[in-house]
Amino acid sequence: VFQTVRRVSGLRAEVLTLLVAEIVGVQYYSTLAQGFADHPELVELFGRIHTDEIRHVNFHADTLPARLEEWPAPIWWAARLIWNVLLYGSSAVVAWDHRKILNCCGVSGRRFFRDCARNIGRYEPRFFRR
Repeated sequence: VFQTVRRVSGLRAEVLTLLVAEIVGVQYYSTLAQGFADHPELVELFGRIHTDEIRHVNFHADTLPARLEEWPAPIWWAARLIWNVLLYGSSAVVAWDHRKILNCCGVSGRRFFRDCARNIGRYEPRFFRR
């Protein structure tokens, strides 16, 4: 799905699509780093990936909104709606598909989804500021 959306639309939509994976990844790798606290090498690995995801999201939050504001209002609103659907949908898919590893980390799929939703609530206004 991600690759199809990325190829069909322009660069702005491609970056927004990539951001879906990165924003869900922020929570995912944070959860893994905390869940494997007894394994320092895994904590370091997942922590590094988590930090990279945050850097990517912050970079795009600094550069993308001005480009999104160039879209006509109906396109901007449609993109915002679709992006949120993709974010929440992807969070639900990861929560379900990765529930075994999340449970090993002491986090239920439901809690993971709620944590993702909280992150989406923090990140979404950084990209769609109109």
